[in-house]
Amino acid sequence: MTIAIRSPNLKKQLLVLAATLGTALVGPTGRATAGFEHTFTTNAAVTIADGDFLGTGPPRDGVPDTFYPDGRPPGTLNAFYGDFGPTNNREHRGVIEFDVSTLSGITLTSATLKLFSTGSGGASTLSGYYGDGAITLDDWYRINDPITTLPQYGNASIDVLAFIQGAIDSGHDYVGFVIWQSPVQKSNGRTFEKSGQLVLGADQDFGVPPPLGAPPYSGSDPPHTTPEPSSMVLAMIGIGSLLPLRTLRRSRSTTDRIGAK
Repeated sequence: MTIAIRSPNLKKQLLVLAATLGTALVGPTGRATAGFEHTFTTNAAVTIADGDFLGTGPPRDGVPDTFYPDGRPPGTLNAFYGDFGPTNNREHRGVIEFDVSTLSGITLTSATLKLFSTGSGGASTLSGYYGDGAITLDDWYRINDPITTLPQYGNASIDVLAFIQGAIDSGHDYVGFVIWQSPVQKSNGRTFEKSGQLVLGADQDFGVPPPLGAPPYSGSDPPHTTPEPSSMVLAMIGIGSLLPLRTLRRSRSTTDRIGAK
């Protein structure tokens, strides 16, 4: 059945309504919008340093030395690669982790990492990694999965949908990001607030875990050291367990000799 609309004004209003509904359901870009959207926050954010700020400590050698709990400048995640003499020969990398354990089985439709600038700086790279809920000095090295080059100025909103969905599908509960500069990118550094956000959307609702806590980072933490291999510990346990057995055998041997007499 066909209904003829004779009023030009009514026809125009219906067309506007149809266009509005289409945009709401599909979005201005033609992509379906998320039915549910939540913002994840975290307190697990810190700057890790290789080399000393004043040039009086260890040199920059590719091995992380310590945490800067408050960042350089304070309150920031800082990416910096300095090679400007003995008092400025250092590298900083900003590390931040989020808990995504409530997303198991969820298919996301959007995922955006939001970083809030504290000023201008040089170009830097954002890399992603699957975390464990606690930032350590070893997370300094986790730059092998670059996501994008961050803008040199202003806030940054980065599409991380593929990376986050990959973490969910492979059963990981935590994701982390490293902000860093290479020798080619070296400049005055790039700084963001430590209050980054992960904005996630999906067609079905999902929970938001409490923000990760900030471990007791300390600027006086000792330099990175390699833990003792577990095999050595097991070997020591094994040797210790053999000593009582050896003593028991000696005791039995002595008793047998006495009984033979």
